[in-house]
Amino acid sequence: MTGLVVCVVVLAAASAYGVLQRRRSGRVRVRGRDDGKRLGTAELGAALGERATLVQFSSAFCAPAGPPGACSTRSPAWSRA
Repeated sequence: MTGLVVCVVVLAAASAYGVLQRRRSGRVRVRGRDDGKRLGTAELGAALGERATLVQFSSAFCAPAGPPGACSTRSPAWSRA
């Protein structure tokens, strides 16, 4: 009987967690104020969109790696001593 009670409690807890997770998943939650830390037209160098503005940050690290398999056919410069 104790095993059945434990099983029911675990099942109820997992179900409650699953329901809460599903309800919150994918939703944007606003936490507090941004205290004016928003990008404006001056920082972006272009006009803001009517409803939203997409800002993409990238670096040299995010550069394309080239065609698939290119790394396996050429040895890197540092390995050619």
